[in-house]
Amino acid sequence: MFVYIIRRLLSSIPVILLLTFVIFALMRAIPGGPFDFAGDKSLPKAVTANLERRHHLDWPLGWQFSSYVLGDDITAGICTGLAFLPGCDAVQATADAGISQGLIRGDLGMAMKQRGRTVNDLVAESLPISFQLGMIALALAIVIGIPAGILSALRQNTWLDYSSSFVAVLGLS
Repeated sequence: MFVYIIRRLLSSIPVILLLTFVIFALMRAIPGGPFDFAGDKSLPKAVTANLERRHHLDWPLGWQFSSYVLGDDITAGICTGLAFLPGCDAVQATADAGISQGLIRGDLGMAMKQRGRTVNDLVAESLPISFQLGMIALALAIVIGIPAGILSALRQNTWLDYSSSFVAVLGLS
C-alpha cells in the first residue's frame, strides 16, 4: 500500500505541472496586461516596456513559466547551459533582478499592481478573512443542508423533496 501511495504521488507531479502551465498560459493569453489602465490613464510605451522588462514579461512564455516555477536564478542557470535556446539572451540580460525565487521555494514573487509588496504578503493578509468566510459558509451549509436532507428523505417525491433538491443544486452551482 505504501508503494502504491508513493507511486500515485509521483505520478501526480506531471499532472500538477501541466495544469500549472495551462493556467499560466491562459492567464498570459488574456488581452491586456497588468500595466494597462482603463480610462484616460495610460502609461507611455517606454515606461510600459521598462516595467515588462523588470517583471520578465518580455521573455518567451516558456522562460516566464520556468522563472515562475523555478525562480530567476535557476532559470538563468539553465540558460547559461543551454544558451542556444531561443530567448536565452533576454533571460540572461535581466535575470539578475531576482524578482522571483519560484513556486518550488514558496515565493510567489513581487506584486505588479502594489509597489514594494510581495504576493505572499497579499495572500497572508487576506487569508484570515477568506478562512473566516469559508467557515461561515460551511456552518450555514451544515445548518441548512442537514435538515433539508432529512426532510427530503422523509417526504420523497413531494414538492418539498423537489424544492430542496433544486435549492441544493442551485447552491452547488
